[in-house]
Amino acid sequence: MVEVIGKLRHQVALLKPTISKDELGQEMENLEVQKTIWANIEPLSGKEYFSAKQINSEVNVKITIRYIEPLLPHWVVQFGHRVFNIESIINFEERNKYLQLLCSEKVGVNSD
Repeated sequence: MVEVIGKLRHQVALLKPTISKDELGQEMENLEVQKTIWANIEPLSGKEYFSAKQINSEVNVKITIRYIEPLLPHWVVQFGHRVFNIESIINFEERNKYLQLLCSEKVGVNSD
């Protein structure tokens, strides 16, 4: 892998889903910031699909970060107002230097 330190130019937050209870005792899922780090974000593909009179778009991206622990696939990555679901985590060359996060983002949900 080509050295990517200079390409880590996007500041992102790693968010961990947590469960809390509101005043009525109902469970609510919240996203709690675990770390703010620098990353490289590369679009991989985009696809549109039609479902029940809705047009849905999904964008797939590869996010490269320095190696950190712990990071789990149910966490999400926030970049500005965008939120990416982590689909898989790859420890590039198993060298504990960089992680490649393959992520998806649902965007542009429209209905009639």
